[in-house]
This record gives sequence, C-alpha cells and structure tokens, in this order.
Amino acid sequence: MLNNPDKHPPLGHVVVIDDDASVRRSLRAMLERVGYEVSVHDNAESFLQNPTVPPITVILLDMRMPGMDGMDTARALQAMQLSQPPVIIMLSAHRQEDVVRQAAAIGINCFLSKPVTSSLLFNTMMQACGHAMHADRRIVPSPDASLHAEG
Repeated sequence: MLNNPDKHPPLGHVVVIDDDASVRRSLRAMLERVGYEVSVHDNAESFLQNPTVPPITVILLDMRMPGMDGMDTARALQAMQLSQPPVIIMLSAHRQEDVVRQAAAIGINCFLSKPVTSSLLFNTMMQACGHAMHADRRIVPSPDASLHAEG
C-alpha cells in the first residue's frame, strides 16, 4: 500500500506473478514507491483461483514458473474475456525472439528481460497503458502510445 495514501491516489493496481520471492519483493517495493497498489502471487494458479477485486491495470508475469507457465497464464486470462483487460508484461531471464513473437501473438503487450531496471519497467508500463506522467504525478494520455521498449 502507499506510504502516504492521502497525498495521491494510487496510479493503478499491479499484480505480480513470479515464483521467485526476491523478485516479488523487489517489484512490489519498486512499484509501491512510485504509487501503485500491488498484489503478489507465487504462482499463476493462486492468482486465477483468487482474482483480485480492484480493476487490474497491469500484470507482471514471469515466463517460467512451476505448474502453469506465463504463456498458459496469458491464455487463461484471454479466455476470461475481462471487460477491462489488463496490460500484460512478461518478464524472463531467457529472452528468445521466437518466444517474444509467441507472447505477442497471444496478447502479451510487452516482453522484458530480467533483471529489469525500475526506470525501464515504469516507462514500459506507462507506454503500454498509453499514458505519460507529469512531474506533479498527473497521468495523461501519451502523445505516442505505441510501445517500443523491450529490454
């Protein structure tokens, strides 16, 4: 949760799905520091069985996890036909161009290689959502909402 919730409303709700506890902790800290609400899950099944109540802005999804992997999770999310589908950003230490193409084909908005810097992650999230942020934390539509960032 935000350190000072009275100062600014949350930028959005981000769900982190990753089997690595240190990745979950660092992503949560990074995102909460800039103003997102964050939910974390150590596997896709726990997220899909207990979907988050607030509308989800972004899902940060690990590609390789025990059980249901990131690709299968993205397919399951697409099958849910959500009225407000979240932006899905896949994270992986194993970047292969054929996997990046497969991810795009099933509706994953962006593919970033781990480790990811906070600036790259934040900028990618904002671009993928079609927003830009002003210095006073106002979020506005980006003049160029196309997503070009890949790490």
